Amino acid sequence: MSPAVFTVALVIGAAALALWTDARFPGLAPASMTARLVNAGIASLVLMLFPRPGEPGTVVILLVVTLLLVLLAYAFLTGIWLLRALQGALLRG
Repeated sequence: MSPAVFTVALVIGAAALALWTDARFPGLAPASMTARLVNAGIASLVLMLFPRPGEPGTVVILLVVTLLLVLLAYAFLTGIWLLRALQGALLRG
């Protein structure tokens, strides 16, 4: 599998996990828009600071990929929460 195909599969998998989490646990979303924005900021900051490995061993690669999957899913989940909040604000206003 090429690195490009793996990257696309990783991102699609993270998005699917985020959608599933939102559907399965709807009460997990923060109540206020401020809290949702803080979560989105934290997700963005952590992804920007995430280290890019050079030539690590197999175990390190597995840990990095697992952590990256979780971080991407969290970032997508906060995006879903923000979209739901904006949708609710537009429907009310």
